[in-house]
Amino acid sequence: MTKDIASIIADERIDEVLEAFPLVKEHLQYVLNGGESKEFMSYNDSRFDYNEFRFEEDDARSQKSVLAEYFKYKGHDQDFITEIVEDYEDSGKLYNKAEAARQALGKVQAQERSQIVERQREDLVQEQARQDSFWNEVATTIQDSDEFAGLRVPEREKSKFFNYLSSPVTKDGQTQRDIDHADAAIDVKLAIDYLMYKGFNLDQMINTKAKTKATKSLRDKISKNENSVKNAKKRSRVTKNVDFDDLDLSI
Repeated sequence: MTKDIASIIADERIDEVLEAFPLVKEHLQYVLNGGESKEFMSYNDSRFDYNEFRFEEDDARSQKSVLAEYFKYKGHDQDFITEIVEDYEDSGKLYNKAEAARQALGKVQAQERSQIVERQREDLVQEQARQDSFWNEVATTIQDSDEFAGLRVPEREKSKFFNYLSSPVTKDGQTQRDIDHADAAIDVKLAIDYLMYKGFNLDQMINTKAKTKATKSLRDKISKNENSVKNAKKRSRVTKNVDFDDLDLSI
């Protein structure tokens, strides 16, 4: 009971903190939906907030920079931007046009910030849907297939094989398959890559290996026969050099 009450109090305290700091709440939601913290922070960096930025009337450099960013956002090329900014400067309209551009960019920036959490949530939903579709296809393929590219998988192993591929076994979501691939020896990884390189044509590779073995066996046999013939010839030459008159034939 004490633990439950402490948990409730902690949850309520967290909710109070998040409501008091809405930017922190949005940041947490964005990260929990799979977003990168740095990306969220870059969107909400006050140093690049056009709504907070101000420039003086004689600060032509900043005014040109804001106008350039505005026209880039509108899709204009650099030559057009350079020409129109110079026209504004020559006609004395640089400050007013730059201020209008700053306000427009501020509205766009605020809109993007308000949508970033929802957009990340939608991305997460779509990614989960893609993952579900992928694993459903894998499960169906394993269940309905008798073999995979020439490799037969017993019916009793199909469920375990699917779990090997799909079930996380670590806190960061790695499966046993991921771990085994990461820990595999370099020759095993190269063997897998070579199979992919050859189009995973197991029948052709097995036949090639069988022919290679047969050829090697035939070469061994020929080599043995050649050695036998050579030895026979040597014995023949030795026999021809023997003087039969000097043989001791007594018992």
